Amino acid sequence: CFQIPELTKFKLFYWLKTMLSRRDYVGVKFADYAPDPEQLRICAEIHEVYSKINSVEIWNYETIHGLISQIGYYKTVGFMTGEEADSLLNCVTKLLQHLFVEAEMEYKSTIGKRSIQDSQNFKLFFNEVLAADNSIYAEMGDIKAAFMPHIILNYITTFDDDYCSYIKGVFESVMKKSTLISGVNEKDRSLFFNYIFDRINGVDV
Repeated sequence: CFQIPELTKFKLFYWLKTMLSRRDYVGVKFADYAPDPEQLRICAEIHEVYSKINSVEIWNYETIHGLISQIGYYKTVGFMTGEEADSLLNCVTKLLQHLFVEAEMEYKSTIGKRSIQDSQNFKLFFNEVLAADNSIYAEMGDIKAAFMPHIILNYITTFDDDYCSYIKGVFESVMKKSTLISGVNEKDRSLFFNYIFDRINGVDV
């Protein structure tokens, strides 16, 4: 989301207004919200760092559903207009079209640019039954870390070697039961993304 300013604005607004229930956002609509420049700078920095690291992601049909539902909800309750919701859904489509290219090329890049680094640093798996929970496992040299979602926007972080090894084993097990849709697997990649595009097109805004 951090590649597209309009989506970045929406996610920041959603987190502050709905997830964190900030009192100063009561009655504020999407059109009236202006993101803090420092927050935007941090978001851009997060995307730049993410684009440079090797990563493996496991998606299912519901991975993008949360974002689509959030946009639809904000339109339904009057926090944004239908035109604004439609514009955001177009941005989601643009982001997924870029992700499709990233999966095909197996490297991450910025929209409109070929690549931040010319190397294969991205693998995407599809798991039909996985319940996505945004858990993260990371290795940095000899350091292992696990990041587990905890109460809305918070994460529990641990560097405990035994626990991190367990989480790594869980991810490796899930990957064995998943379909690799990055690289040469054009058929399954197209089926997965076409399903998501059809879902976006079917949203009534």
